[in-house]
Amino acid sequence: ATFHNQRDFIFVRHHRYVFKEGNQVNKETGKKKTKAKLQELGPRFTMKMRWLQEGTFDTQFGEYEWMHKRKEMDTTRRKFHL
Repeated sequence: ATFHNQRDFIFVRHHRYVFKEGNQVNKETGKKKTKAKLQELGPRFTMKMRWLQEGTFDTQFGEYEWMHKRKEMDTTRRKFHL
């Protein structure tokens, strides 16, 4: 799984490595060269953080370390908060 943070969004992707034996032979060892490729499997989704809560999950009495404030933070697309 790949978690990629870009522009205050977290992108989640699922990949696997695929190894294939090539036709070329390594001169030093005499073995065939192996090629590695990255294959995307899925699912793929994107998340935007709305709040960060301290401790265990408790929406009623939990303490929030960070909360997204739409009117204050979404004034410009050039400023990122995470």
